[in-house]
Amino acid sequence: MLYCVACQPYFQHFPLHFVLLICDRCFALSSVLPHSSLLTKAYATLVNVRTTDSGNQSGEHGEDYETEEQLQARILTAALEFVPQHSWTVEAIAAGAETLGLSSASTGMFNNGAGDLALHFIAQCNAQLAETLAEQNNQVQLGQAE
Repeated sequence: MLYCVACQPYFQHFPLHFVLLICDRCFALSSVLPHSSLLTKAYATLVNVRTTDSGNQSGEHGEDYETEEQLQARILTAALEFVPQHSWTVEAIAAGAETLGLSSASTGMFNNGAGDLALHFIAQCNAQLAETLAEQNNQVQLGQAE
């Protein structure tokens, strides 16, 4: 199996004899030159995935790539803007992916479809609640709370 950077951010060198690659997950078609030292960078550019500060996972090129989970979180966070328009649907996820310059086929990354969007929202709310409660607890301990 071969995945594009949107579906698997760690593209590895395979003994390819073709210059056209099809992602097995989202079916994105990309043309690349096999065995090129710039293959990973060019491939990332083709699918328009920006790198993050997540650390070098591949260890090959000294560049930082985001994990699949980080990419999914970015897509779902962007998709939340489209919930009022599309409701809790895969269309909202597709619209979020498109705002990041990714294909709407990136929705294939989410096994639970729109359920992943709802779970992401709940996780964000829980994280904000935990942060607020921790802050209030600190204020109480310092005697600053009302």
